[in-house]
Amino acid sequence: MAEPTLTLNEAAERVGVSPSTLRRWAESGVIPEVDGRGEWTAAAVAHARIVARLRARGHTLESLRQAGSQGRLAYGYIESLFGDDQQAERNLKDASRPLPEIVQLFDDRVVQNVRDCIGANFTLEGAWMWRNTWYPHELIDVFEAHGNRWHFDDQSPDLVHAFIFLQDITEKDGPFQCFDRPYSRYLLSRGFDKEKRRVSVTGGLEDRYFEGSHLKLHTGAFGTMVLCATSFCLHRGGILATGHHRDMLSVTIKPAAEMGLRIP
Repeated sequence: MAEPTLTLNEAAERVGVSPSTLRRWAESGVIPEVDGRGEWTAAAVAHARIVARLRARGHTLESLRQAGSQGRLAYGYIESLFGDDQQAERNLKDASRPLPEIVQLFDDRVVQNVRDCIGANFTLEGAWMWRNTWYPHELIDVFEAHGNRWHFDDQSPDLVHAFIFLQDITEKDGPFQCFDRPYSRYLLSRGFDKEKRRVSVTGGLEDRYFEGSHLKLHTGAFGTMVLCATSFCLHRGGILATGHHRDMLSVTIKPAAEMGLRIP
């Protein structure tokens, strides 16, 4: 069955911009799925809606074009995870079902970037969505909230996680934090102890080891994708400012002999 399409005018109405604006975006390469003259697929319309949203937040067309060409935007397919404007909620029963739309996040550019990163083809092993919320410091000092303590993941060592931002994330939203493998090994040599995670944010080490240029704070626009080998790289979710939250999608990736873009 052929995929249903929309005319330029219909697509512009869905996106909330004028037909001339939508055509200009397509012709300039900001929306690579179309050239501005043909019919619009659901993927192209979803991509355009993300462009419109990011334009309203001050991002330039050139920055969006570059982000798309480099695979740094998971862009419009995220919207399809939550339904269209007329069906924007999922109940508990809906949320328990697989989400095949996640596979569509991995377009050719993202696939190539992941391949370049891990040096192999890959399969998708699973996906999760969650919201991290603010808690008072007197609680998070005693209890771990949403992985906010430094840790390695106890899992197969060849697994990699793709963390996809479901909102614009600033430092106030407790951005995902990590160290690279060499510095993570250094912290182990200094005595980092995963068994102390229950009582220590820093695995028993002094706070000074977790500051400075080695620390990577991942902020960015809605749709940004971050890859992390969480078995080898120390990581955590940052502390949120009062009243803030962070929505994330995590997809587990496993190197394989052949590509397998399907959520099991």
